[in-house]
Amino acid sequence: MNHDEKFRINSPGVIGQIFDEEAVIVNLMTGNYYNMNKIATEIWNALQIQIDCGTIVTILTRKYHGMIAEIENVVDDLLGKLLAEELIVPTDPAEPMSVDLTPRRSTGTA
Repeated sequence: MNHDEKFRINSPGVIGQIFDEEAVIVNLMTGNYYNMNKIATEIWNALQIQIDCGTIVTILTRKYHGMIAEIENVVDDLLGKLLAEELIVPTDPAEPMSVDLTPRRSTGTA
């Protein structure tokens, strides 16, 4: 893992929802869905805002008081699985991060 490397969610083909401290991720292209535990969900949240790998490791190491090598292995393992399932893709350093700030209105239907 390159500590400066960043990934982004492979949208619009991948969507996710967080319930309590766990995420459910759906790959709309394959129909596969994935449940993530608490730590994987924290990594997913960081990926959503394109935090680099080194910063993710630092945040988790501080939060869980773990050994850096152990946390790096967890992050590397999850990133490898997410890449293999095409849930994330590497960011293009030349591509600015996009944020959708379009206001949404409720349609009033449930």
